[in-house]
Amino acid sequence: MREFLKGLELEEELIDTVMAEHGKLLTKSIEKADKLAEQLKSANESLKAANDEIESFKKMDIDGVKASVKAWEKKYADMETANTVKIADMEYTAILKDALITERFSSAYARDGIMAEIRKMGLVLQDGKILGLEDAVKALKTSQPDAFAQEAQPAEPKPGMPQGVNIVQPENPAIPEPNPFKKDSPDWNVTKQARMIRDDPEKAQRLAAAAGGRIGIM
Repeated sequence: MREFLKGLELEEELIDTVMAEHGKLLTKSIEKADKLAEQLKSANESLKAANDEIESFKKMDIDGVKASVKAWEKKYADMETANTVKIADMEYTAILKDALITERFSSAYARDGIMAEIRKMGLVLQDGKILGLEDAVKALKTSQPDAFAQEAQPAEPKPGMPQGVNIVQPENPAIPEPNPFKKDSPDWNVTKQARMIRDDPEKAQRLAAAAGGRIGIM
C-alpha cells in the first residue's frame, strides 16, 4: 500500500496519514466482522433451536403445529436475508472508504457526507470495485468543492522582491559561543581564560584566535 502511494508521488506526511487512516479502517472492519460473526453465531444457535422444535412438531399431525413450523422457517429466512444485506453493506462501505483514501477532505464530516452522496447514486460493486466511482468523485468535486481540501496556493511576493526567489530564514540562528578571550565582549574573563587553557587548550587556542590573539601553549 505504501509503495503504491509513493508511486503516486504523494508527500511522505500525506502517505503516513493515509496509512494511519487505512489502519483505522482495517481495525474498524475487523471489529465489525467480529460483531457480525457473533450475530451469525447467535442466528445459528436460534436456527438449531428452531430445527429441533420443527422436528418435534413434524411428528405431530396438527394444523396449529404445522403453522408454527412455517412461522419458524419464515423467521429464519428473514434473519438470513437481513444478515446477507448487512454483510453486503459492510463490504461496500469498506471498499468505498479504501477507494477514497487518497482523497483529501476538508473534514471527517465532509468525507462522510460525500460517501453518503455516492451511496445514493447506486453505483454497482463488481469484482471488488465500485463502477463509475472516479466520475462520481469528479462530479462531486465540482458540485461540492468545499467538501474537499483545497491545494495550498503560493504566497504572493512582497513589493520589491523578485518573483521566483524564495528567501528562507534559518529556523534556529546560530548563537555566538561565549569567548572569554574577546576583550570587547561581556564574556571576557581572565579566570575563565586560565581555566580553559588548563582544561581544554585546543578550545582555548581556537577562541583566542577568533578574538584576534594567540596563546603560546607548551
